This record gives sequence, C-alpha cells and structure tokens, in this order.
Amino acid sequence: MPYPRMPDFKKLTEQIELYAQLKAEYGAAGISTILSQTEKELRSALSQIKSLPMDSPLAKAEPNDLLSIQKLRSSGPRRIWKSFNTKNYQEKLGGALLGRMAACTLGAPVEFWPIDKMKALNEIRGI
Repeated sequence: MPYPRMPDFKKLTEQIELYAQLKAEYGAAGISTILSQTEKELRSALSQIKSLPMDSPLAKAEPNDLLSIQKLRSSGPRRIWKSFNTKNYQEKLGGALLGRMAACTLGAPVEFWPIDKMKALNEIRGI
C-alpha cells in the first residue's frame, strides 16, 4: 500500500506560530480564536486518523507480540551454538533490533529519516 503524500506539518505549524507572534506584536486582534480553532481541527484530524481501521490480515502478517512472532517461525530445527563471538553477536543483534524497530514496529519506510522523526513516530504509536 503506498503511503500518502505527507504535508510538511512541522514547517506549517512553525509558520503559524511565528506569524501569530508577529501579528500579536503588531496588535492584531483575533489571534487566539484562530489558534484555538486550528488546534481543535488538528486534534480532530488526529482523532480521525487514529480511529481508522487497520488491515487485519496485514496486521497479523507483521505482529508485535512475541507469541505471534514465534507462531510465524518455521518449525524446523533450531541451531544452538556451542560458542560464538560475543562482540560480533552484539553488533548483529543490535542491527537486527534497530531494523525491526525502524521497519516493522514503526510500520513505515524510514530510510533516510532522521532519528528524531523515527522516535516521534514511535512515541505517537505508543510502542
């Protein structure tokens, strides 16, 4: 499923804040009403987006809980190591966890995203 075009909300809200401050400095009336209405509309949009139904088969194909993930594993034999390189293992495990968080947990194509944007998406989803 293609992702929708994402408007630059951060830049837009920054401009709203700056223009509201500028207009307030020059004595414009009605700023608080406009900002209150804007906040209400943004909260409404957030609520609407949160309430959208998810694709159940897709959600089941990419679970987040351990038992569901384990159910998707192949039933073949597990390989148990007698010894392994701890440093190499830590690097691989760290990379795997980052990849899981960035791709599956966030559920978004995050290539080339700054870390702060990925963290913000993570916080929004409550993960």
